[in-house]
Amino acid sequence: MTDFSSAIIDTPLWILILTMSCLYVLVVGGLRAFLRPAIVGNLDPLNIIIFTSLGPALIGLALTPFLIKSISPSYFLILAFMCLWLLVIRIAGKPAKIDLTDKMGTDFQVILLFLTILIVIANVTINMIIPGKIPLLTEGGGLYSRFDATQNSRLLSWLSLGTAPMAGLLYAVTENPKVRKFAVIAVSVQVAENLLFANKGAIFAIVFILLNSLFIASTRNDRKRFNKIGRALIGSVLIVVLLVPFYFSFIGFGSGSTAMAGLVVRVLGGFDQLIYASQFDLLQHAGVDSLMKINLFEYQFMPFFKALLSVQFDYSTIGQYVIEAATGQYIDGPFTFPNSNLILETVFTSGKYLGMTLFLLELSGFYWLRRAALKGPITPLSLAFVQTVVLAPASLFYSGQEWVTRTIFVFFTVIAAAILSKLWRPFCEILRTYSAVAIE
Repeated sequence: MTDFSSAIIDTPLWILILTMSCLYVLVVGGLRAFLRPAIVGNLDPLNIIIFTSLGPALIGLALTPFLIKSISPSYFLILAFMCLWLLVIRIAGKPAKIDLTDKMGTDFQVILLFLTILIVIANVTINMIIPGKIPLLTEGGGLYSRFDATQNSRLLSWLSLGTAPMAGLLYAVTENPKVRKFAVIAVSVQVAENLLFANKGAIFAIVFILLNSLFIASTRNDRKRFNKIGRALIGSVLIVVLLVPFYFSFIGFGSGSTAMAGLVVRVLGGFDQLIYASQFDLLQHAGVDSLMKINLFEYQFMPFFKALLSVQFDYSTIGQYVIEAATGQYIDGPFTFPNSNLILETVFTSGKYLGMTLFLLELSGFYWLRRAALKGPITPLSLAFVQTVVLAPASLFYSGQEWVTRTIFVFFTVIAAAILSKLWRPFCEILRTYSAVAIE
């Protein structure tokens, strides 16, 4: 990955721009044509991902042999897995009729937003303020000190992970104007938390929330809301483009043009662990044995085994294993946690052949759920699926372990809100009153 990054940065700018422009048109155009049976209009999150991350990352993967001047059998195996992924998406397709109408009660939505705000405030207070570990305020930028702001209470870190998308999700899907106004407050709280956490994606959060809102409005043929959100999106994009270099520089992700170069590497290297695996030919000996000495189930549920059963594992993440296998260095810390990938998860825990079978089974189930969620109205139960499979259509592929953890806590939060909305009617009345006051 270091060779890949250096090659990108050292390439003359005009050559990089010309090459990238031609490849982008070809790759993105080809992907959209192939996956058209699965895309629900231009604003489908799947289509947005093709433009913003999947297309550029595939370009980076395609350029890897030329940039590092080497190629390996592992590279071709990774390409075979990638083709299977895209084929599953196409075969799963989309339902003939899209619903996504709001069938959730007002009490449920209000309580879910209150729970979201409560968990965010608790997480910031206990994991950041009390121990004095606010990544954004860390000297030299907090990008590499974020792990320190998760250790005071791992449970709150997980709950925050699960509730992170809830405010933006309800803003996008609710048809209740008062709930939508309250969701704006919750979105502001969550964006503030992500900024304090020095999250690179925090600066783009509002753009993707508005894109999701446009998608939902388009499926409902709500032209008034569509036009209103469209105007807000244009203004948000302009502001974000201006702020990105300064924010990245502030959190330690380069400075000025260096930050933009880092962003280019981050986008093109979106499959960074795959690039490492192909560069060092890490998959060549994976027949049917587990290279990590752990099965896929244990790996994807590892955070719960570690926290609840105090089980110890040789490696915490795929990233940690890949780094040691590629460089010989065992790194135990925050640098090993961010990136994973379902290809590597299945191959390193189950070998090439069993891994490919599990890869197909998991993705087939995931995209079947996406199709089912698109087909029906949004209820408290389906809300979790709307978030985890419809609005995040590549989340399982990017990290099965993170998807499992996030989905469990999304369901936990949604079920808790549903139970409270049914059992605590007087409490709901109080919450509605306070939310109305907050909105005003």
